[in-house]
Amino acid sequence: MGGDFRQVLPVVRKGTKAQMISACIVQSHLWNHTKILHLRQNMRSLHDQEFAEFLIRIGDDVEPTKPNDMARLPSHIAIPWEGDHSIQVIIQHIFPNLELHGWDAPYMVQRAILTPTNDAVQKLNNMIINQFLGEEYNLLSFDEVE
Repeated sequence: MGGDFRQVLPVVRKGTKAQMISACIVQSHLWNHTKILHLRQNMRSLHDQEFAEFLIRIGDDVEPTKPNDMARLPSHIAIPWEGDHSIQVIIQHIFPNLELHGWDAPYMVQRAILTPTNDAVQKLNNMIINQFLGEEYNLLSFDEVE
């Protein structure tokens, strides 16, 4: 029972929008007995107050959007698309000096690139892994002992 009700509705197989809305917890008889706790700090944009405010404006329908709920990113936070070069720019920005920190767990866990499809994830993973120094090894595992 966590999350932002503005972002994700419950899944109702082959349901209409009205059916999905009626499946929300706020429509339940339990809702009157629920204590609501409000989170006040966006942890994903902790060090970028301007971006945090931009996200809130989108969520509150204050920021203008295009059809299909698409928002235009301000030009100072967008990277112009120039094919694979743009992907390398993102990788360099998120993982600066990756070749020096490839085995540094705190460095790695503080960084992420989010993408909507598994194909894009695989492409990014391959591009990033190819930047590591040394030989590639395949380590095999077993799910059970024979």
